[in-house]
Amino acid sequence: MEGTYEYFCIPHESVGMLGTLEVTPGGGADDDGGGQPVPTVPDVAKTILVATTGAFVAVVGLAYFFLKYGGDYEPMDEEGSN
Repeated sequence: MEGTYEYFCIPHESVGMLGTLEVTPGGGADDDGGGQPVPTVPDVAKTILVATTGAFVAVVGLAYFFLKYGGDYEPMDEEGSN
C-alpha cells in the first residue's frame, strides 16, 4: 500500500527514536536490484580482533610455559640463595 507511514521505537520513544517510511510504486527496484547494501565489518573492528587474538595467544603461551616448566619456588635460605 502506497503512502507515508510514521513509526517509533517503543522502548526509546521518549528519547526521540521516530521514523518515517515512504512506500512508492515500484518498490524501490533500481537497475542494481535496489535494497540495502550488504553490511561490512569496519577496519577498526578487524584491527581490534587481530590485537585481541595476539594478546590471547601470548597469555595462553605464557600460561603453558609456566605450567609446563614451572619456576623455582623452593624457599630461600637465610643467605638469600637456594
